[in-house]
Amino acid sequence: MSAEKSTEPIESPSPSSRVNASPFVPSGKDEPDTGKASLLVLMICVFFCALSLRLFFVNEVLLQSSLLYADLNTVERAGFLVPPDSTAYIRLAKDIFRGYFSAPPDPDALWRTMGYPAFLAPFYLFDLAPTGILVAQAALGSLVAVLTLLIAKMLTGSTLLAGLAGLLSAVSPTGVGLCALVMNDMLLAFIVAAGLCFLYLGAMKEKPVWIIMSGLSFGGGVLVKPILMLWSFLIIPIYLLFCLGEQKPAKWKALGAAVIIQMVVLGLYCTRNYAYEGIFTPSSNINFVLHDYLRPRVEEWVKAGRLPDNRAVRHNRDETRALLDEETRGSSTKEKISLMKTRGMQVLRAHPLLTLQVVLQDMKEHALSGWDYFPRQLPLGAFQVGRLSYAAEQESHVRKTTLILLSVFFCALLISTGVRPTARNRKMFFQISALMLIYAYFSVFSGTAFWGGSRIMYPVEIVLVLLTVLALQAGSVMCTGMLEKAGLAPLNASPAVGVIHRNIPWVLALCVLVAGAYGTLVIIEKDSETYNTFAMMLVRRDSIAESVNYFQNALQLDSGNLQAKSGLAYAFVRLGRYGEAVPLLRELVRVRPGDPNNHFLLGVALANSGSRQESVVHFQEALRLNPNLKNAREALRMLGIQPGEQ
Repeated sequence: MSAEKSTEPIESPSPSSRVNASPFVPSGKDEPDTGKASLLVLMICVFFCALSLRLFFVNEVLLQSSLLYADLNTVERAGFLVPPDSTAYIRLAKDIFRGYFSAPPDPDALWRTMGYPAFLAPFYLFDLAPTGILVAQAALGSLVAVLTLLIAKMLTGSTLLAGLAGLLSAVSPTGVGLCALVMNDMLLAFIVAAGLCFLYLGAMKEKPVWIIMSGLSFGGGVLVKPILMLWSFLIIPIYLLFCLGEQKPAKWKALGAAVIIQMVVLGLYCTRNYAYEGIFTPSSNINFVLHDYLRPRVEEWVKAGRLPDNRAVRHNRDETRALLDEETRGSSTKEKISLMKTRGMQVLRAHPLLTLQVVLQDMKEHALSGWDYFPRQLPLGAFQVGRLSYAAEQESHVRKTTLILLSVFFCALLISTGVRPTARNRKMFFQISALMLIYAYFSVFSGTAFWGGSRIMYPVEIVLVLLTVLALQAGSVMCTGMLEKAGLAPLNASPAVGVIHRNIPWVLALCVLVAGAYGTLVIIEKDSETYNTFAMMLVRRDSIAESVNYFQNALQLDSGNLQAKSGLAYAFVRLGRYGEAVPLLRELVRVRPGDPNNHFLLGVALANSGSRQESVVHFQEALRLNPNLKNAREALRMLGIQPGEQ
């Protein structure tokens, strides 16, 4: 027997036998890592972690907006909550109930596809906007984290790595911030994540229904954002790579149906635009970009002979827009778009290389500038803007570093697959190739560099999270193999590690909840200046009583905040709480003796508290500091003293 055994060829260990020691790779049916209960627990924890972060953030946005505007449903008054692009979506959402498909639409219909307006429409129909919109987007953002978890589970087979992917998606600053913008980016990310989940299920389970569902998802995505208009062609290689990774035959009929569904949806919408505006296109944004962004930059670059100053570019853009508006006054939308296309293409034909250089320069600026949507388009306090902008900036650095490392890893995996073509290497190679295709599509097609945190690149963040967990799994397998070759104990040979491995889902679930709680506290934390800003907004709205609590909160956080003290003293005087105003105003007069307003308010408080003689002194000092202070002059007359008398 021993002789027979010795003559048998020595085979390399199978992928499953080599990676059993790694906690990142499931080794069998009975392993706790494959349990459905643990996966369900993780999904629930990730969902509520993501939802808590997003709902608290949305609540802060709504609270702070309500301090600015009495009626958030009025777009014109809620401009600080709603970015300029959102007003077009909101008008289109309301047009859906006024014959959107049976009458000539809003001119913005050619710039914005109808998917997101259709999503918004029910909230305006039932008077649930904007709160209902932001809460629904928070739920969608939470589902994006859950879908990321599910895709990671299918790719790696590891509940631990799936939970890590879900956690990264749940705490993403970009994912949190997008929930509070009335923009189509969060809905697009959800559709892309759902479509990818269906597509991989179709490859793994060999069930055509999942492939067709992915086609329906991506078909809907075309109507949300035209960036998916070429996706129907890319879905073919992505699906085939998934099938090669799973070593399953392709379902060509179902794949063809998925492609046709997307093309039919796109064609029908283009036909609708052609019927009303005479232009067979899902969106005319490309003409807008050519005319309003590329053309001014190229023209100013030609004039300067070098990279133009942003001020000159903005001036050129303003002049270009004004000239276009004047020339197309009274013209149809089709004529305006045609003129924009003609002028944009003129610059492109005259300076093709320079236009390409401008595009690359724009990508570089996006990569280095970070994401500035928080301070520009959300009504947040200075502290929150600082925290979220810092988080988004750090996130952008992490993404850029991750992309570089993953590129190196992909090259190493390519070499490894050629040298040692194991089943594990082949599967990971095909999976990463498919994900890299998705990354390339969104980053190149959008024309911006995603690691700057640009909101339109959020789907790429999902892909990077998936690539990261795949790289972690590969690294774990490689380390385990090296340990075994060196004659060292496998990673999970230790009893302590074994206990942790068996309880990984529950430990990770606890970590997810703790991360969610901490992230929520960070987001809702405020500084003294934020409370003072809220209070001043209330004062300007003549909501004096409500402002007192905010001023007091500001002073609790920073007792030396003189603006908050001055505001609180003013509120006390307005409310007739003179006894509480006097000590504050005495301190303000001592610290800022040259401020006539403090002297005047102290005079008012003293006069109404029975200290008539002392109030006269402060009224006179206020007039001395500002002879034009009519209120102080009138107060002295009411006390029977002519200005200038002692």
